[in-house]
Amino acid sequence: MIQRASQSSEGVTLAKWIPKSYKIVKEENVPAKMRDGVILYADVYRPDAPGRFPVILMRTPYGKDAPGANARRFVPYGYVLISQDTRGRFTSEGDWYYPLIHEAADGYDTVEWAAQLPWSDGNVGTAGQSYLCADQYLTAPTRPPHLRAMFAVSAPSDWHSTWVYRGAGVLDFGWLLPYCLMMTPDQLKRNGTQHLFETIRNYYPDPKAISLWAGLKEEHYRHLPIYDWVELLKDSVPTSRITSTIPRTTLTGVSSASATRRTKSTCRFFTSPAGTTAFSRAASITSRISASTA
Repeated sequence: MIQRASQSSEGVTLAKWIPKSYKIVKEENVPAKMRDGVILYADVYRPDAPGRFPVILMRTPYGKDAPGANARRFVPYGYVLISQDTRGRFTSEGDWYYPLIHEAADGYDTVEWAAQLPWSDGNVGTAGQSYLCADQYLTAPTRPPHLRAMFAVSAPSDWHSTWVYRGAGVLDFGWLLPYCLMMTPDQLKRNGTQHLFETIRNYYPDPKAISLWAGLKEEHYRHLPIYDWVELLKDSVPTSRITSTIPRTTLTGVSSASATRRTKSTCRFFTSPAGTTAFSRAASITSRISASTA
């Protein structure tokens, strides 16, 4: 007989058909070894009961504590939630943060790792929004054998025209620069160059409010040439290497083939036809997975 569920200790009221309200057990910094030997760390939130449970995986470059807040939504219903720092971010290993470049392989390896954990029943789903959606797009074409479902919310399928550029090919500098700066604190900490953080703070009207939505001082948006930012931020902002893939003519108006500058960073993937094709293909496969499991 299914009993009426009461409110759990985490303050979550469960639907009447849920047979039990589980309490949450948290395991911090659980290591997952990737195929190249790099260790990624995750916090695991699981039911306080013996047995095996389906897993919900969230992978983020913004710090695994934030997705971990979803534990109160999932664990009482009998799911395990894994919140993982992506490569090169916060607790995870990796020399430098290259957005999205490693997410296909790391996503595959993490899904298969999660499926083999002692409290996992072998069924793994992924979830997340924005970047946490984009890394699902990249995992989808790799087809991890234990991946059963994806809840991928609001990320572009074409990163050339809907992220780095908008509409008629205009560089979305007003969004791109604050995003790069938002990623700074962890990178400076990893590099042991926290002293550079004071310079970053001075770009903002309120030095205590450093976020994607805070906005910069107007003179920094008006600074020309825009390409100067590549040099200004090269030692502190991991995603500045995205900008360094953009031709100098786009940022300065100089019509000279010799003025085009590109680094060896694989972040040129963002602005390349190959990147666009990969994301479109990933989005298509994700849609087919969703349709087949509906």
